[in-house]
Amino acid sequence: MTEWIKRVRDCNLPISGPLIQEKAADSGWLKKFKLGNGIVEKIISGESAAVSEVDCEHYRTNILPCLLKEYDSKDIFNADEFGLFFKCTPDRTLTFKGDTCHGGKKSKYGLKKVLAL
Repeated sequence: MTEWIKRVRDCNLPISGPLIQEKAADSGWLKKFKLGNGIVEKIISGESAAVSEVDCEHYRTNILPCLLKEYDSKDIFNADEFGLFFKCTPDRTLTFKGDTCHGGKKSKYGLKKVLAL
């Protein structure tokens, strides 16, 4: 079972209790299995698997300061998108303690809005 979980997580696919339970005996077995193998539920972090740490650091130290110099602070806003989506994968998964969870592309079906402050 642990090898199956590793293979699924290596593909960045989410795993839920009911999914493991389909392969397992019952919820009592699942609880003991998770406890005995150090399996915990974690939040999947967006599309973080698509961005490298090196790229983020390069942007933060080299590109962003150059962009910010061109604007007055009164003209800089923070914006984020939000939406209601369907055909989405779960935002939580079961994985081993100490493992990081990276997400992938999310479903684009739904309603998107942008909020700027």
